[in-house]
Amino acid sequence: MRRLLPLATTVPLALLLALPMDVTALRYPWFWAPPLELILVAALALACGPQRARIAGFLAVLSLGPMLLLALLEALVFQLFGRPLRLAADLPLLPIAIEAIRLGSVPGWLPVLALLLGLLVLLLLAGLCWGFGVGWARLPSASHRRAAWRLAAAGLTALALDAALGPGTPHWRVVATDGIGRLLLQLRHYRELQQARARLERAIAEDPLHPASTLPGLWVGVDVVVLFVESYGQVALDRSPFAEMLRPRLAVWQERLARLGFAPASGLLESPTIGGQSWLAHATLLAGLTIDHESAWQLLLHRDRRSTLAHLFQRSGHRTLLAMPAVGGPWPESARLGFASFLPAPAFGYAGPPFGFAPVPDQFALAVLAREWFGATRPLRPPLFALVVLATSHAPFTPVPQLVPWEELGDGRVLARFSTEAEPAAELWRQPERLRAAYSRALGYSLDAAFAFAARILQRCTLVLILGDHPPAAAISGDHRRTVPIHVLAGDPVRLAVLRARLGLLPGLLPLEQGKIASMAELRDLFAGTRSEGGEACAQGGWGEAPSRGLAPGS
Repeated sequence: MRRLLPLATTVPLALLLALPMDVTALRYPWFWAPPLELILVAALALACGPQRARIAGFLAVLSLGPMLLLALLEALVFQLFGRPLRLAADLPLLPIAIEAIRLGSVPGWLPVLALLLGLLVLLLLAGLCWGFGVGWARLPSASHRRAAWRLAAAGLTALALDAALGPGTPHWRVVATDGIGRLLLQLRHYRELQQARARLERAIAEDPLHPASTLPGLWVGVDVVVLFVESYGQVALDRSPFAEMLRPRLAVWQERLARLGFAPASGLLESPTIGGQSWLAHATLLAGLTIDHESAWQLLLHRDRRSTLAHLFQRSGHRTLLAMPAVGGPWPESARLGFASFLPAPAFGYAGPPFGFAPVPDQFALAVLAREWFGATRPLRPPLFALVVLATSHAPFTPVPQLVPWEELGDGRVLARFSTEAEPAAELWRQPERLRAAYSRALGYSLDAAFAFAARILQRCTLVLILGDHPPAAAISGDHRRTVPIHVLAGDPVRLAVLRARLGLLPGLLPLEQGKIASMAELRDLFAGTRSEGGEACAQGGWGEAPSRGLAPGS
């Protein structure tokens, strides 16, 4: 029994310590070297001897526990979000996650299940470490201290051999140091985060745009709408099973827009995030800086020296609007970002049922904007810059409404019939294939609503940008790319041509073959730096009423 316990704990601990961030890399022999951390802790346990076995177990938990937890968290974060674990940047997200749970933004069973699984994992890890320390301490030996020195010397000799061989043998190693390496990596991430924060602070303070900068004449008087579609990544258009459902949808909208006389252009952008934290994408587009972690976002909010895209439009005579139908109440930070008006969920007057994450479904929110902010009832209104954050295609992707004729929406109660037909989220998320199909349906609905809205408001002096905020989580898509589509629709071909040239866009709505992938951060300076004056003038009040679109019912 004394010999069995060390073996029973050493094997799983060695596998966990060698666990790579991307588990598919386990096929390489590099990851199967014995961990130096286990060798040294085993030597320490031997030195403690049977009389101090409990002390050896306690020391094993303290030394190996954090390394094992980091290995599991690193693999989990990479599988879910397609990026490395960065504790210094990720820990500030805990209050946001707690708030999302409190508001019911995630299924109630999910945090309970995650908490229970987390506690179970912690107990198992602690038990393995304790058993490892106690088992090695109680191994029969004539001299535990001599055995400890020999074992430690063997581990350090193997480490020296690895160092002597150097990087010339990349496919194998004598001993592994992944556990210690992960701890050092988190320290390096912390230093890099502090350096990135300092660079961002300088970039905010040294904005190349003058505090009184306005936009070039090409955009004066033009209604500009930026529609963020939740979880809309390039993966949705070029990977099965999503592409089979969504590409035909875009082809239909390309044909409809062509019949209306509009020729859209599309391309790809690099998002600062994947699988969540949509606000980082919004901030990156507005600030003209890559905002890719929570610390950078907070820094941007609390520094007033950076001119956002909304500030530029505001100083150029536009009314600025931020519409977030998934936010439950006032959000004072919107004013800091340059928005004179903010529309949270209650402002839309929706009386129907919620659909998953979204308290207000996309079509209803867009119908309110089309009627009250872009309608013919305001012929003398100033031009508008609106950033709209859609949410129906946010997880859990159920229930999902269907588009109904816009004139029948009323106060939204007509949509109640769609909320009773949905599959429960708890069942859906247990079956990956059905989950991917549900994601495709939710995204298809959001895209239909976005393009139908664009078709309803497009006029000579209107520009609409429809883009994804980030791709879905890698656990859903199986893809770690951060690229998102962008579709540009303009009533004036000159303005469309300017954006096509600067962003490398291609005609149509399927941006699959594109040489250039721009960053979202380029859009602010693109608008500010455009000097072409070839577009038609858009004097205030000169838009007129939007022509009848002749769209099919529900479009």
